[in-house]
Amino acid sequence: MLSKSRAAELAGNREAALRYAQAAIVADPARPETYTALADLYMHERSPDSAAFYYSEALTIDPQDQSAAQGLALAEKESGTAAAAASDALDKNPDR
Repeated sequence: MLSKSRAAELAGNREAALRYAQAAIVADPARPETYTALADLYMHERSPDSAAFYYSEALTIDPQDQSAAQGLALAEKESGTAAAAASDALDKNPDR
């Protein structure tokens, strides 16, 4: 399914690419790379919040997944989540 997702993306059919990536997760939910692939598609769609969710799911399965960790950081940066988290941390510890 993941190869079909990549082929659909290369063909410019993002909707089919998303569906195939989602089907790959359903078919084998223990593979972190399927979550990362779906997250990457959401990043291309300018949906960083959705991407962050799937990068986080990949990291739940494999906390050492560098691709998912980097993607999550980028998604959070683009969505403003990282800034909000930093602001919350400063509010809780203003002396730092």
